[in-house]
Amino acid sequence: MADSERLFAPCECADDCGEYVEVTADEYASAHREEDHVLVVPGHSVAAGSAGAVVVAANDRFAIVSEGWSRDLVATPQERARLAELQAQARFTINCECDRCERSNDWVDVEITLDEWNALPLPSKRRVIAIGHPTPGGPELLRNERFVAVGE
Repeated sequence: MADSERLFAPCECADDCGEYVEVTADEYASAHREEDHVLVVPGHSVAAGSAGAVVVAANDRFAIVSEGWSRDLVATPQERARLAELQAQARFTINCECDRCERSNDWVDVEITLDEWNALPLPSKRRVIAIGHPTPGGPELLRNERFVAVGE
């Protein structure tokens, strides 16, 4: 398709109007370079984030609107430091995955941090087992005072 050839793309407005906007391939690509940009029929409403919607570009055929939610995700250095601290220290609970707990359906809780969870392979490739519970064969991936993670 030539860059100047026009195509019809669905309007991405908040009302899900079902109308179409006429754009070139380049215009369409430009409209979607940012996560929170939407392509709408001029004048149609968007789902604005707390930063508010801003028209980035407009003509008689379409408008590119920044909904403003990506600006909501900007964190200060202090917020990023606090998030890193929470990921490393705050614990959540999962079920022990040893054979005994899985057979009995009476699982023991295992506390794990987000950093520990993210360091492990996908659940289909490992088991997290409470300390003191029987572990199957397989390589040991991570061990601490709360659990041992083993590969399948």
